[in-house]
Amino acid sequence: MWGCVVLLCLILLQNTVALWEADARCPKICTCRLEHLTETPIYRFMQNNKNRPIHGEIQSIELNDVIPEESLETEIFQDKPIVRSATCILQTETVPIELIESLPKDIETLTIIQGYKSGNKTIKLSGLLQFKQLLSIELLGPQLFHNRTNSHLFCEIDKPLPDLKYLSLERILIKNSKSQIQNFVREVNEDEMTFEYTQKFDSNAHVLTMVQQGTNEEILPYDKYKMHEEYARVPLFFGFKNLNLLRITSCELNIVHWEMFDGLQNLEYLLLEKNNLHFIPPFAFYGTPNVKTLSLSHNNLLDIQITDLAGLLELAYLDLSFNNFSQLSELSLPPFPKLKLANFANNPITVIFPNTFEVMNTTDSLIIGSDDMELRLMKNSF
Repeated sequence: MWGCVVLLCLILLQNTVALWEADARCPKICTCRLEHLTETPIYRFMQNNKNRPIHGEIQSIELNDVIPEESLETEIFQDKPIVRSATCILQTETVPIELIESLPKDIETLTIIQGYKSGNKTIKLSGLLQFKQLLSIELLGPQLFHNRTNSHLFCEIDKPLPDLKYLSLERILIKNSKSQIQNFVREVNEDEMTFEYTQKFDSNAHVLTMVQQGTNEEILPYDKYKMHEEYARVPLFFGFKNLNLLRITSCELNIVHWEMFDGLQNLEYLLLEKNNLHFIPPFAFYGTPNVKTLSLSHNNLLDIQITDLAGLLELAYLDLSFNNFSQLSELSLPPFPKLKLANFANNPITVIFPNTFEVMNTTDSLIIGSDDMELRLMKNSF
């Protein structure tokens, strides 16, 4: 009997696939099909931190044993296991706006890959608002990603996508629009956000700065001018209120601020890898209180302070591997009441000071050490 039920389900699924593929107006440079969410890159990114191989002696550690017990398949993908997906490759003659207009309006996942030497292309997120059922976006830039090439994929955040759940950007140059910055500044001014820490003030700085805007001169307080300049340098995901996963990899991000992630209350996966980050400012993840997985691996972080990761009370997995930490102390990490695994592998850590991990009472596993540096443990390091 169960065999008949399974056969019937397969027949119905095949008919559904055939009906959508026949009805979908898919551009020639795209592939449109139905697929299970477990087959999508988003699912792979979520699983990577569980199964990532570790170099050296720590290869034998089974990471699966220490990840939270919740099942990604049942918790995240149970509502929408089968999705309508479109995968497109940008070619030299491709006009991104025209391509987006020609896609089926009922797609739920969209992957855009830039072809080799196809020139500079820009994807404006405002153009994707027409896809009312869109859950996931993945943008992949060229394999040879450096400033000297004439082939880049730009992502312009000119409008928020409030219903989007998964966003992955790899080898992308991200830029803000003036409207997105203005919306964020307006919201911040209304909320009057403050943090509980004292910021150092340069007494030699000028109090007022002249800013030329067109033919009119406007006098701005220095702190507001500085804030405007900072907003222009970092991407703002303000308004992406349903985002569950945000992945920014190899995007030359270089710097992060709390403004980037403000309001991402539903974010659970934040992956900022291979971005040449040198430091994390205090309270950088203030706007993501429900993050469970945070990866800052493969950057150039020189130090970590107790305020840098403050507020992540739901964090279960922390990956700080492949950075440049030389020491850890009790001033490095804030309390993580739900942390299961912390990965500090392949950092040039030479010493761990006493009471460093005193606040990590629920942590099951720590991955520390590298093949190139001798590690010295002091009394009461753990």
